[in-house]
Amino acid sequence: MNYTHLIFDLDETLLDFKKTERVALSKTMHDYNIPYDETFHLPLYKKINKVLWDDLEKGLIKQEEIKIRRFIDYKDALNAHFSPVDFAESFMNHLGNGSYLLDGAESLINSLAPHYQLIILTNGLTAVQKSRVGASPIGDYFEHLFISEEIGIAKPNPKLFDHVMTQLKMTHPEIKKSQCLMIGDSLTSDIQGGINAGIDTCWVNLHGKANTSTLSPTYTITSLLDLKALFL
Repeated sequence: MNYTHLIFDLDETLLDFKKTERVALSKTMHDYNIPYDETFHLPLYKKINKVLWDDLEKGLIKQEEIKIRRFIDYKDALNAHFSPVDFAESFMNHLGNGSYLLDGAESLINSLAPHYQLIILTNGLTAVQKSRVGASPIGDYFEHLFISEEIGIAKPNPKLFDHVMTQLKMTHPEIKKSQCLMIGDSLTSDIQGGINAGIDTCWVNLHGKANTSTLSPTYTITSLLDLKALFL
């Protein structure tokens, strides 16, 4: 393995987005004095949100649209009375404050940083991801933070990876795709994206999910500690 650049997804790879999302929705509902039942309101929101993010991966919707659209649909599903625009702003603010690291993430990045160039490539929203990475104890270890909304292309589109390679070549002119590894939890965005771009991939399968797709990651790990064993 001659990797020099490790490209990390962010959510559910290094940061605990499930907790971030759960806390943000609860706080936003309380901001609007809506009695919150996590067993009902959270699954409903996640169902609506997932449809939109799946459409983003398929190129059917722009990322900017998701911010408000999900809360238009959520408001309608709840038959509630709030401004989707204002609700979205409150939710985004709470999301941006959620820099919860997954177990082992800080130790992993501390160990890898002296040996590799570390990069983040996320399909998240610009303001949210910049805030979360900036507040995280691992933020300073990354040479680049690439955010799909800011670039205007989302994983798994290979054009996003082309953009990343172009940017990396500005400081590392000799870099080749064979020296890069895409590391992430999503088969449909991270692994498919890496394969589409001709880049090796590492599937972070922390929950032991079955791979029922036709995709074959270069590596599969079930713990972030496995990356240490793989690369150090």
